[in-house]
Formats: sequence, structure tokens, C-alpha cells
Amino acid sequence: MDQGTQEEVRPVYSYPDKAERVKVFVTSRYEILSWNTARRVLDQEFVTPLREFPSRDRSPYNRPPYHGDEAQWYFEWLVAICSGTQHPPSELLRDATEQLFTFLLFMRNDIKTDKDPFATPSIEKRLDLIATKLDIISSKQIYELFTHLESRDKKFLEIFEIVKTWIQTYKQPLEQAKEYFGKKVQKPEEK
Repeated sequence: MDQGTQEEVRPVYSYPDKAERVKVFVTSRYEILSWNTARRVLDQEFVTPLREFPSRDRSPYNRPPYHGDEAQWYFEWLVAICSGTQHPPSELLRDATEQLFTFLLFMRNDIKTDKDPFATPSIEKRLDLIATKLDIISSKQIYELFTHLESRDKKFLEIFEIVKTWIQTYKQPLEQAKEYFGKKVQKPEEK
């Protein structure tokens, strides 16, 4: 970074981005192939557990390593919080969303899911997101706009096909007319 230009460094994912990815995951069908990465996320303290583990004693020295079943229990508890099956305070929900996102990010290769939470959204989803953020366009209006544009494009294609057929049908007379009127009409320089 140059001395003259100091840019603010921001995380790649904002909280709304994280919440959207967690929502995609929670609403999908998934299978965890391995809990090893989840254990590492806990062992390396990428997340600080928001509640005590039922299988651990309350000793302050009882820290990592965590077991696979503990990682699974905590992950499933986060999913329950984020999916709304539990009703935590909003502060806990935000922390749970952040932590579940952290697990998802690190466990990408350990999760088999029908909806990839990290996939690039389709144009419709992007437009819906923009509409939601701007709060001026409804999903119905976007759908109507797409329908209108598709209809318009089909009409243009039909017109082009008709013109193309007409040109092919009358190619010889059109060439003769071009030649005839080319001789009759003088260019302004030739007068």
C-alpha cells in the first residue's frame, strides 16, 4: 500500500452475507461427511463456545481437545439456533450465525449439500437482493419485468425472421430495384 493511499481493509463477508449463506445452508438438505474439521475449529479456538458442553466438567482448565461427538453436538445446536427451532435473544442469534458461518467456511469439503451456500447467486437472486436492499422493487415487479423482456425479445425475433424471409423471397427484385434506383438518383456531388 502506498503512503499516499490508505484504503480501509474490510472482511470479505459482511454480516448480511454471512447470514444469507447460513440461511441457504440451514434450509438445504445436508450430510456431514467428517467432524474432524469441526473439532479443529473448536480446538484452535476459531470460535468460543456460546454454551457449556453437557459432557464436560466446569473446570476452567477443561479446554481442547474436543471430541467428534462434542463438535457434532455444538454444530447441531448452532443449526437449531439459526434455524429458529430455539428462540434465543437476538444477541445470541447473531453470535450463533457468525459461528455457524465459521464452521461452514472451514468445513466446505466435509459437507455434502443440495444447495452450496458459497455458490455465486443467480441473476434473479442478485436482483431480488438488490430490490430488498433498495426496498423499492418487489419480487412480483421483477418477475413481471423479466416476463415483459422475454415477450419483447420473442417479438423482435419474430420480426427479424419475417424480414429475413421477405428478403430471401424478394432478393432478385430487390437487387433490380437497387440497381434501377441507383442509376436514377444522383448523388449531390454529381449534379
